[in-house]
Amino acid sequence: MGFEGVDLLIRPGYQLQPGDSKEKLVEAFLYIARRGLALPIVTTDFTHAGQEGAETVFAACGETGVPYLRLGWWKYRPEMTYRRILEQARRGLATLVKLGETYGVKPLLQLHGETIHPGAGLAAKLVEGFTPAEVGIYVDPGNMVNKDGYEDWTMGLDVIDGYLEVVGVKNADKIRKPAVQGPNKWEWERRWVPLDEGLVDWVFYLELLKKRGYRGWLSFHSHYETDLHTCTATTKHDLDFVRKLL
Repeated sequence: MGFEGVDLLIRPGYQLQPGDSKEKLVEAFLYIARRGLALPIVTTDFTHAGQEGAETVFAACGETGVPYLRLGWWKYRPEMTYRRILEQARRGLATLVKLGETYGVKPLLQLHGETIHPGAGLAAKLVEGFTPAEVGIYVDPGNMVNKDGYEDWTMGLDVIDGYLEVVGVKNADKIRKPAVQGPNKWEWERRWVPLDEGLVDWVFYLELLKKRGYRGWLSFHSHYETDLHTCTATTKHDLDFVRKLL
């Protein structure tokens, strides 16, 4: 398809899982490398170093030279309060930063909806006290289309200046539908769409990254709920669109 590398998921139910041995992980990482593809990022659900497989995955990344490991999410739950979740998240993040230092792998915090880090401002709050050498931020404008994550694109990059390491690439729009509560009420449903059709202005955003001197990875997320052939064709369309803009 023309991609340069892989952002590899290690998650229950996928080809690689957190409980896999280091030997199996290393074998898979080298399999990708032998096919001429980079492996700059491994994506996980880890929020604490004590979780099953956390140290093993960090160790496998360190042994094979994978520079980044994307962490999981700290969900926002009103009954817990933001302050308590933030304190819990910082404790968990500290343990993962320590693993990263041990194995030479930088953990990344992704901007994601329904968490305490949906946008740049709240992500910056979470990483306060950690240096950009210890932890990075994985910006995701497609996720920021959510009502809890949107903020001015330019200001967002200013807020996390120095922490930006990877940019997630996808797009979404919203469909208005009647709410179940009753008449004359509406809900908005998010729908994943090709990069040149959604609410994220990728022409503007890529220009913004260029002006800021960004030279890092763009990680494409193909969340299309279609058959494999259609998903592949749409993803190739997305890649061609971005390459043309670049």
